[in-house]
Amino acid sequence: YYVGTNYQASRRFDDAIGVYARAAAADTDLIIPPFETVPFGIQARLQLGRTYRQLCRVQFENDGYDDGMALLELALDVLREAHSLVETTSLRGYGDARAELISGLSYKATMLRRARRPEQDVLAAYEEMTAVDPNDVAAWLDAGHIRRRAAGSRADLETVEAYYLRAYELDPRDIDAHTNLLSVRQDLQRPEEDLAIILGDTP
Repeated sequence: YYVGTNYQASRRFDDAIGVYARAAAADTDLIIPPFETVPFGIQARLQLGRTYRQLCRVQFENDGYDDGMALLELALDVLREAHSLVETTSLRGYGDARAELISGLSYKATMLRRARRPEQDVLAAYEEMTAVDPNDVAAWLDAGHIRRRAAGSRADLETVEAYYLRAYELDPRDIDAHTNLLSVRQDLQRPEEDLAIILGDTP
C-alpha cells in the first residue's frame, strides 16, 4: 500500500494502480493493522479510486470524454466495492468510503451534464447517491428536479412529491426543498384536465 502512495506521489500512476490492486486483493481478512485505523484493503481501494479519478480528469480536460468516463467508471466500481465492504463489516462507522463514492457520483453527474448526455443517465447517478447516503438533501432535490421535468402523469408527480418531501424532512430550512414541495403539491391538487395540460398530455 505505501509503495503505491509513493508511486502516486511521483505521478507513476500505472505503477500505483497495479500496487493498489494487489494490496486490495491480498487483504482478504480486512484486519486493522497496528497504528492504523482502517485495513489496508480498504485504504488501497480508496487510493485506487482516487488515482483513477486523477487520470479521468486529465482525459476530460483534454476533451477525451469517452476515455475519461471509462476511467471514472473504474473509479466508481472500486469505490462501490470499498463502500460495500465497509457497510457489511465492523467498519460501518468509517465514513470516508461513502464520502468518496458520493463525490465520484456527483462528479459523474456533472460531467454527464456538461456533455449534454440524456437526463436519465444523470438521474441514475443522483439516485445512486440517495441510495448510498439517504441523508443527502441535494441528491434528493436534483433527482426530483429531473423527475419533475420528465413527469407525464399524476403518478409521476406523486413520486416527485416523495423526493421533495424527503429533502424537506431532512432539512426543513432548505428553501429549495420547501418551495418545490409546495409547488408540486399545488399541481397535484389540480383537476385531471388542467394537470394534463401542464404535463403536456393534451395540445
